[in-house]
Amino acid sequence: MNHDKLKKYLYWDFNTWGVGLQYILSKLPNSKLKALELGANQGGISVCLVNEKGFNVVCSDLDNPLERVLTIHPEMKDNTTLSFDAVNGLENKYADNSFDVVVFKSVLGYINSKEKQQQFINEIYRVLKPGGYFCFLENAKASALHRFARKNFISWGKDWRYITPTEMNEYLSPFKNNEIKTCGFLTAFAKGDALKSAAFLLDKIVSPLVGRSHRYVVYGIATK
Repeated sequence: MNHDKLKKYLYWDFNTWGVGLQYILSKLPNSKLKALELGANQGGISVCLVNEKGFNVVCSDLDNPLERVLTIHPEMKDNTTLSFDAVNGLENKYADNSFDVVVFKSVLGYINSKEKQQQFINEIYRVLKPGGYFCFLENAKASALHRFARKNFISWGKDWRYITPTEMNEYLSPFKNNEIKTCGFLTAFAKGDALKSAAFLLDKIVSPLVGRSHRYVVYGIATK
């Protein structure tokens, strides 16, 4: 996927997060699947699934994100394969076995409790059809340096419950199988697209040298 598309769907730090997004897209079939995005905010992942995979997507957040999404993606206004809804992922209002795909990006850490994070994943499992796909892109706990920077320089860094790959594996225990990967190290500390692009190139050398638990994006896919 080219630079412009990654920026269109991910908005910021798109090179690093794009590693995870492109991996997920490569694992999903090209067919008319029904998908749900949770915590969509501006809806980039929903738009991506419509454009790149041809899915019918419900784009949701705690409040209905329609206005936010169409402000950023006005070209989607008359697209009949994209709909909008307000959904609380902890008490998902959809029936069992409703979706072929459920996806989120940067949502789990907002739920500041391990028990409720598991509840959130359990609800995803419930609304997925047998054989359905759960796809995730999430902020990982990462290294001590990342944790220090978040605590001291990010306003919400103290409140976010960052997960580890090991925890994610625990959360996915109800699923038949899963693949969990991590990426990103230096790019977390760079500001602006130009510096992040340069850091991303360096990360191709640095990131493989650090342990998976030190990288700041955890992503993957699980099958019900």
